Amino acid sequence: MVPMGPWSKRPVLVLSLAIVRRNFLASAAGGGGGRIRDDRETIEGGGGGEAEADGGAGETEDAQVPAKNAITSTSNTGKLFRVKQHCMRGDRITILPDSVLIHILSFLPTKYAVRTRILSTRWKHIWASVPNLHFFFMGRHCSVFADFTDRVLFFHELPRIQRFSLECAGVDLNRLNAWVSVAVRRGVQELHIDVQYTSDCILLPPTLFTSTTLVVFKLRSVVQMEIPGLVRFPNLRVLHVSLQYPFGDMIQKLSCSCPVLEDFSIGGRVDNSQAMAFDISTVALKKLEMDFYEDQGFEDSDNEFVINAPILEHLTLRDDYFALYRLKNLSSLFRADIDVGVGCIGFYGSKERANTVYELLKGISNVEYLTLGARTMGALDYADDNNLPLLFPNLTHLKLRVSNSSSWKRLTYLLSCMPNLENLGLEVSTKKDLNFTTI
Repeated sequence: MVPMGPWSKRPVLVLSLAIVRRNFLASAAGGGGGRIRDDRETIEGGGGGEAEADGGAGETEDAQVPAKNAITSTSNTGKLFRVKQHCMRGDRITILPDSVLIHILSFLPTKYAVRTRILSTRWKHIWASVPNLHFFFMGRHCSVFADFTDRVLFFHELPRIQRFSLECAGVDLNRLNAWVSVAVRRGVQELHIDVQYTSDCILLPPTLFTSTTLVVFKLRSVVQMEIPGLVRFPNLRVLHVSLQYPFGDMIQKLSCSCPVLEDFSIGGRVDNSQAMAFDISTVALKKLEMDFYEDQGFEDSDNEFVINAPILEHLTLRDDYFALYRLKNLSSLFRADIDVGVGCIGFYGSKERANTVYELLKGISNVEYLTLGARTMGALDYADDNNLPLLFPNLTHLKLRVSNSSSWKRLTYLLSCMPNLENLGLEVSTKKDLNFTTI
């Protein structure tokens, strides 16, 4: 007899768990066609009596406990047996279909996906069907990495590559171009290239710049890049480029060659000794980020950027040398992050350039979310008062980044220009390295 007390409900609990376990195994085996019956030895409780096994757990006919090596007599006998065996060993990944395993491996770097081939015969070729390839190398043995990448691309079985990502340092550019060419021939949709620590100029294959399948293209490098005369990305929607000395004609050509471009980010180190100008007029553009910095001192820049995007929603502008921004037709702008100007404006800036910040802010006066960086706040402090007034009738959220050298004399005035402001955030730098503390 089962003793009375707190443990008197234990047979019912074990019975319930056995039923849940049996239903789980039946669904995992893909049966779903009625109750699964096992030809096996069972320990049954009959009538009003109770049988005890493994600590006194009684069962009915509907919740029989299978023997350890039980074999079912249904049409799903073999599959159900494998499911049970894997579950008993805690291996629930192997029972998943190949499509699910491929999806899981697509999130891993390729070198780890390839290593799964040693797990079993079934896993030997699964990695070759993964649509995403991610190669990463920042070590010394560059030739080993290059040979590995060659072999992966040779044995990869899919005719189409969804995403190709390459992060490496010191790789021979001929091999880099060969890998990119393979990805383009296989209709790559997302291409990410991050090349570091090389003094050469990047010359990517011309076929890349006329790809009809590319949707996302992200390129980052500390070197310069040359592009061919013919550039056409009919389906490109996301373009992020960060380079050493990106020239204005290159930026102009890239932005004009993407008729459906929605997300455009351009940045890098610029040379103030050479004037750079370009016009971004893209009717489909919704997000634009420009982030430039220069290494030739703090002289005023002759760089001029014209932005004409009627459905632009997010705008980010950052520089440390006072470029000139001409904003046109930004009626759909919803969010802006502005941090332009030199750090020590009192020593290196001019009031004429500081006054241009007011013109910039007038061009984004319809935003609802606005972030002003420390450089912009410094420029406003230094600018003439005759550029007032400003008005932000739709602004509800404002974040200000100010340094310990800012006088904050414009803060009261800015707040008075925002009648519908609901949220104000302040980030104050207390160190020379501009580490900000949020208030």
